[in-house]
Amino acid sequence: MAGRNTKTNFDFFRLDTDFFSNKKIKALRRHFGSVGILTYLYILTYAYGNDGYYIKIDSVEEFAYDIAESIGNSNLTQIASVATDCINYLASRGEINKHLLDKGVISGESIQRQYIEMCLASKRKVEIKEEYRLVDTSEYPIEKIPIYSEENAVSSEEITINSEEMQQSKINKNKLNNLCKKVSKEKKDIQSYDEIFENLQVSARLKSALLDFIRHLSVNGITVINSRLEQLILRLDGLYGNDEMEKCKEVRRAIVNGYKRLPCEEI
Repeated sequence: MAGRNTKTNFDFFRLDTDFFSNKKIKALRRHFGSVGILTYLYILTYAYGNDGYYIKIDSVEEFAYDIAESIGNSNLTQIASVATDCINYLASRGEINKHLLDKGVISGESIQRQYIEMCLASKRKVEIKEEYRLVDTSEYPIEKIPIYSEENAVSSEEITINSEEMQQSKINKNKLNNLCKKVSKEKKDIQSYDEIFENLQVSARLKSALLDFIRHLSVNGITVINSRLEQLILRLDGLYGNDEMEKCKEVRRAIVNGYKRLPCEEI
């Protein structure tokens, strides 16, 4: 719909548990030590946390110095030099696209694939600029992804109002009123969810994951009532204590696999 902002960044992203045993990461560590690993992680967090799948830079050297300031506390010039070599190495190995890097853009096929998968999992619209696109998006069912309004978290596929149909009076006043009531109710539910999150001291990371799960269920015609949300949060606390990462992993697994319930609810 026109006038809606599409969120492109994410608060967190998946990092495989075999990250450090991956042969590409091992090679990176052999060549550049811990600075190489941190440089690669900085690129991922910066991309997913800002524009989603790419980073605009003025130069590799300036960007490398930004990395050095973030990961180092001394010898910043030396760290920046290693980070520069690491970025160029990643480009030579295809992890970063060299053609885009020469144009002042850091992105890569693997970065874009994970970005698309995260959009699919959170039921977001996928938008990749044509000039940056490195992945054949026809491999993914992107056209089936509902678009969410950040204001009310209601899927545009749930409420589709065609202007021509309205002109032809195919949608009568009663149906339109019912739709408006549904939107109002869901907005109220989201507000009450915030109260639950605050009362149970839910972290921002887990809150984001749980809201994505609630939206996932909404697409499947399921409304999460307040008591269920409270029980779910308490169940996650009982299983994982203060381990926010494990809690979020369980919620994200449910979204990706299309569960109607979280695995911990079946225990």
